Amino acid sequence: MPQSGDGGQELRNFHHTAWSSESGLGAVFDIQQSRDGYLWLTTSKGVFRFDGVRFESADAITAGAAQNAELNSVFVASSGDVWFRTRAPGLLLWKDGKLSAFPGNGCTPGLLTGSTVEDRDGTLWVAGSAGLFLVRDNRCELVSSRYGLPSGFPSAIAIDGAGAIWLKMPSGKLLYLPRGGSKFIVSPHGEGPVGDFAYLHEGPNGSMWLSDELGLRRVSEDSSTSNAPSQRRSQLPKRSRFGNFTFDSNGTLWAASGNGILRVPAPEKSPIDVSVDPASGQRFTVAQGLSSDVVWKLLADREGSLWIATNSGLDQLRRNLISQLPTPPASEHQFAIAIGDNQNVWIGSRAMPLTEVFFDGRNRTLPETGQVIAVRRDFKGGIWSSGLGKHLLWKVYADHLEPVSYPNDDREVVASIALDKNNELWLLTFGQNVYRRVGQTWVNQNVALGREPGILGTMESDPAGNIWFAFSNHVVEWDGNSYQKYTYFGKNRFPNALTVKGEHVWLGSETGVQLLSRGEFRIMQWNDANLPGRVSGIVETKTGDLWISGFSGIVHVRADELAKWLANPDYAVSAESFDTLDGLPGLAAERFPEPSLVEAEDGRLWFATTKGIAWLDPASLDRSYNLVPPTVLISSLVAGGQTYSHLQNLVLPPKHGNIEIGYTALSLRIPERVQFRYRLDPVDTEWSDAGTRRQAYYTKLRPGNYTFRVIASNDHGVWNETGASFSFRILPAWYQTAWFAVLCGLAIVLIVWMIYRLRLRQVAATLSARFDDRLAERTRLARELHDTFLQTVQSSKMIAEDALREDTDEKRRQQTLEKLSIWLGRAVDEARAAVHSLRGSTTEKNHLSEALQRAVEEHERPASMSVIFSAVGDARDMHPIVRDEIYRIADEAIRNAAAHSRGSRLEIELRYANDLSLRIKDNGQGIDPALLAGGREGHFGLQGMRERASRIRSKLTVVSSAKAGTEVTLVVPGTVVYRYEHPTLFHKLNNTVRRLFHPSGDDDIRPD
Repeated sequence: MPQSGDGGQELRNFHHTAWSSESGLGAVFDIQQSRDGYLWLTTSKGVFRFDGVRFESADAITAGAAQNAELNSVFVASSGDVWFRTRAPGLLLWKDGKLSAFPGNGCTPGLLTGSTVEDRDGTLWVAGSAGLFLVRDNRCELVSSRYGLPSGFPSAIAIDGAGAIWLKMPSGKLLYLPRGGSKFIVSPHGEGPVGDFAYLHEGPNGSMWLSDELGLRRVSEDSSTSNAPSQRRSQLPKRSRFGNFTFDSNGTLWAASGNGILRVPAPEKSPIDVSVDPASGQRFTVAQGLSSDVVWKLLADREGSLWIATNSGLDQLRRNLISQLPTPPASEHQFAIAIGDNQNVWIGSRAMPLTEVFFDGRNRTLPETGQVIAVRRDFKGGIWSSGLGKHLLWKVYADHLEPVSYPNDDREVVASIALDKNNELWLLTFGQNVYRRVGQTWVNQNVALGREPGILGTMESDPAGNIWFAFSNHVVEWDGNSYQKYTYFGKNRFPNALTVKGEHVWLGSETGVQLLSRGEFRIMQWNDANLPGRVSGIVETKTGDLWISGFSGIVHVRADELAKWLANPDYAVSAESFDTLDGLPGLAAERFPEPSLVEAEDGRLWFATTKGIAWLDPASLDRSYNLVPPTVLISSLVAGGQTYSHLQNLVLPPKHGNIEIGYTALSLRIPERVQFRYRLDPVDTEWSDAGTRRQAYYTKLRPGNYTFRVIASNDHGVWNETGASFSFRILPAWYQTAWFAVLCGLAIVLIVWMIYRLRLRQVAATLSARFDDRLAERTRLARELHDTFLQTVQSSKMIAEDALREDTDEKRRQQTLEKLSIWLGRAVDEARAAVHSLRGSTTEKNHLSEALQRAVEEHERPASMSVIFSAVGDARDMHPIVRDEIYRIADEAIRNAAAHSRGSRLEIELRYANDLSLRIKDNGQGIDPALLAGGREGHFGLQGMRERASRIRSKLTVVSSAKAGTEVTLVVPGTVVYRYEHPTLFHKLNNTVRRLFHPSGDDDIRPD
């Protein structure tokens, strides 16, 4: 796991991260950086590749083609080819995703590190155990005596910027072969004993540097050697022994020593053949966090970071953007800060009395001040301090402290201090009082300021000596003579920071940043919703930039962005942020002690946090940014539990629509800040913001062709807009093919056609059934009229003709007319009964029981017949058509009982339950079994009753005997007869099934 630290006092302006054995590396012997940006590591556990976040073994890189257990070291060529040295003598070449064995064991490097270099032509020069070899055109060649090279194993090898090959031989001589030369030349410098090892590296300005038994020293002026004779070995002073070394982009020398590493600025000033003096550098050891004091290799990468291979792992050092000020040790509490004269800084905290820190590291502590709450430099340069000490308020002079008295100075602690243009002192106390000293008199200003109780507020003076106050909903300015009050809408309950620059009055709080300018307030809008966090300090610099310090770190709004927002209040500003990864020691507390951010006269910004003091020079910030766009690579695709590393022309098998794509960006400086965006064509229409995540997930992808694209930015937001991409194809399963879709389409068309034909038949059957019903009804009516009404009319006609005969006497005519009147009345009753049978029940709505009672009253019955009617249960809403059919069945049964039963008792029972049941029973003479089975010729009463019951899918039972009479029972299903105000899903499905499979008449009687 990485471990971070500040690098101690000597290297506190470098950020340190270490990956120890917990990361699975073991000891690291060699570090190389490939042209794409990967770090390749030779370790005690094999070869690994590192992208700043993840270590990949050679096994994973080569998909198992190479095994770490068999590898000893690695060399990465400029072409991207990777050479593995095996534990048994031999070389393996990893190129274009394929691993091949290289013929000839002579080209095996003799050491784990530094045994191979590459010239401009791509030829490898290998210091092997049997001599110096060349690897070119897939051949291994021994550098023979024709190059003037003495026999033996070279102790060190290097190539300089001019293409010259340099060798340190066991004899102690230093040789070089100029580019294009045919013979090695003995250098006049660098001669000396090798000892256990030697190292050669090119230094600043093309000079060559050597580390051997005589120390670390420059051995040439530049890329061409000097002709000056070398000192004889006996004349060379023996200096400290160094190991491997390197130079960073600034020309600084970093060298392994017996105790960690040594940093030596400006090494080019060292004379030739004079070893570096360890006292001239700064050490970084285990005490400051280095993983081990045994250092094998140092590498300065393309982004300026230094990588260190040690016996215990891998370390990284990179220069911070923010520098730390050495301070006396103190427990972790928020600091307050003020800038003094001559670049000195005044600081203090609850754990540190007021202390003057000089830029050279010296400091002077004033213990009388005790715990510091606020430190202020007034607009005239005076330093003031408040806190909890012998006195609560102090004025600092060059050689002494002077306590300052004020009202209630035995209990009210001062929160803010200011001096106005009239040289009058202002104090804001935690007792929620504002005091102004006029001469020697203190005056409370609470009423004049209009303060609200419970709100501390904040106070600050501007460069002109005006005093500004910020409270919960207003800002007040004292211009030396009077107050000017500015009120804004809403509540800012806890204003923490207040600063003034020209016409800009900046307010900071836990809710963000506000600006008062020319009497108007506006709230700053942010492009990043996470900014600015809780604000404790604000500064608008001389260059027009806005800097904010707070609980989330430092936020910087450039002048051009600020100008856009000032011109358009709705504009959302873009900003950059800095935190502990940039060298900030901790974070600022929300308010006290104060201030947490100040600007010095030289333009530097000073930040006070809970762990120390830091500074930043905005003028040099641009030169410190990482402007190297990251190399973006797509590493793998995982689908169906299988990992695909070779992505060119990738074809996935069917049913592999859930995929995971791994990608990376090779920006090693601060990999935690590398941002990614990706898209999958044609699935995504816009870029997806992945943040720092290095995987993309897609599910349920359909068969087809896809292209995945990914872009990334480095820690400073420099984007590689080209990024990386690859295309792949997902094959369809048999049921996803075009021919299967065509077959399914044809099947669907066939099924739809069959359903259409079936429906046509159902509709035709329904219409036919309706026509048959109407025809049957007409036939029944015709027969009923024939049997009743027409017979009565015919009889009436005969009576009328008899009355019209001439021989009829008056008395007989009178009797005939009376008889005619009776028959005509009967005809009227019979006609009314026929009409009533068609529509009478529908006028009763749901009152079926009332309709049945009326039917009993309307039919003639013997005077001796008693009628008993009963209705059981609550009446329920019924379908009109079904209700009419029930009524007609009942009416026919009642009429038959009244007319033909000759009984003395008629019982009618109507029962409402899950089903509707109707029982009509008489105690008459019954019905002849023959008539009950086949009906009377020319009459259709029983047949009509059965037909009606069938239409409404009801059960009709007629039981008759000469002794017990006749009983007619009708049971109608509730799902047919009852109406439902809110049909359930069951009723809807039931009705649908009925309409499909029982079309005849169903559409007329279905329940709602």
